[in-house]
Amino acid sequence: MKFTVKPEVLQEILLNHALWLDHKGGSQAELQYNYLENVDLSGKDLRKALLDGANLSGANLHGANLQGANLREANLKNANLQDANLCQVNLADANLQGANLQNANLEIAILTDTDLQEANLQGANLNGADLRGANLNNADLRDASIRNANLQYASLINADLRRADLYCITLQRANLRRANIEKTNLQYSNLREAYIKGAGLRWANLKGADLSDTVLMLADLGDTNLQDANLTGTNLKYASLLYANLTNVIGLPTKKEYYRQKERK
Repeated sequence: MKFTVKPEVLQEILLNHALWLDHKGGSQAELQYNYLENVDLSGKDLRKALLDGANLSGANLHGANLQGANLREANLKNANLQDANLCQVNLADANLQGANLQNANLEIAILTDTDLQEANLQGANLNGADLRGANLNNADLRDASIRNANLQYASLINADLRRADLYCITLQRANLRRANIEKTNLQYSNLREAYIKGAGLRWANLKGADLSDTVLMLADLGDTNLQDANLTGTNLKYASLLYANLTNVIGLPTKKEYYRQKERK
């Protein structure tokens, strides 16, 4: 059940929340399952606020501080969260379709099964975030920092990851079909059994990455750094490895095995 909050009531809740944060009495903001569509909360201090299940679609949260807030199952479709602090926020099962998260801080955030389709995460900080099962189809992740994050089973179909830093990331069984991964840092990342068919990985750094049993069919791996990478059981059918660095690669198929892959239907 959703509840509509009147502007004057919301203002009082925010004032009491500010007092609570400063240990001067007041009370924690409890806005669970409230209807807050298109509300202007830009620059507000909403640390540790309870917003789970709230409807914040189209809301303006530009520069807001939501560190440690609970936004589980919240609707933030098309919301503006640019430059917002979402460190340690719980956004599990939330709807962030088309949301603007440019330069937002999502470090160590919980984003399991979160819908981030077509979201703008350009330059965002997602270091250590839990994105298992998240939907990032058509998302813009250019120049984002996603170091040590977990994207196991995540879907990144057609996602733009150019120049992103994915150092030591987990992408096991993730779907990266037709994703743009050019000039991306994937050093020592786990891509086991990932589906990367038709993706562009030109100039990517895959040094020490685990690509065992990964599908790289039709992928462009030209000029990539695959030094010390594990390609055991990898499907490279019709993939391009032109000018790639293959120094000390483990499990690289022989020319005979490579052409056998091409012959398979």
